[in-house]
Amino acid sequence: MKYTEIVPSDKFNNLVLNYWTFEIPEATNEAQEFVHQIMPENTVSIVFINQPFYKGIRLLGPQTERLLQTIYPGSFYLGVRINPWVKIESIIPDKEQLINKTNPAPNFINNLFKEININFLSQNFTDYHLIEKGLLKLIENKKIVIDPLVKYICLQLTQDVKINQLIKSIPLSIRPVQKKFKSTTGMTMSNFRSIHRLQNTTRMVYLNKDSIVEAAFENNYTDHSHFINTFKKYMKISFKEFLLKTESIELFT
Repeated sequence: MKYTEIVPSDKFNNLVLNYWTFEIPEATNEAQEFVHQIMPENTVSIVFINQPFYKGIRLLGPQTERLLQTIYPGSFYLGVRINPWVKIESIIPDKEQLINKTNPAPNFINNLFKEININFLSQNFTDYHLIEKGLLKLIENKKIVIDPLVKYICLQLTQDVKINQLIKSIPLSIRPVQKKFKSTTGMTMSNFRSIHRLQNTTRMVYLNKDSIVEAAFENNYTDHSHFINTFKKYMKISFKEFLLKTESIELFT
């Protein structure tokens, strides 16, 4: 299996965090579908799916818990990961409604990206200009709200700034700020920060081969046990089990 992330063109970097692909090769034996564990995610993705038994576009909402997804050999997924501070009229208006869900994409999305032939999506996909052509039509036809305050908070939290310190730097009443943040991102500041920290630590161990101790301290866990216990809380399995289950995935970022 192979997972890849691609940076968008500069003109879309305020709208899109990245593009991603996930390829599951054809089975070489009698292996059939299996359950894949996906880590919590603090953004929405527009996902193009080419499976043997399903082809279409879905919205993957923010995930505050692990997502168990049945996947099939010979499948390919192409995602557009929308920045968490973005709201899109009638498509991604209130992300709280999408928490821990996947929904069929509205017809408008299907029409925007009709030049992408889902039946032929594969590891050879390079037509990112077609995605950006669809995104340009989206910008032209839908009201897109980018909240500067929520963006500031998101960027601060991804730098692992503590929430109490962050709140002190914002000269506004805390409750309306919390409400606006949750309405825009779909989750609380605490969940957002915890999920990003969990993802970042896991990447450092899995991708960079850093030790758990080093990665945990780098991401401001009190110690490696704090990270391991937090990981198990979200993923329902140990970190060691997770690494064993995902060791066959190649990562390219």
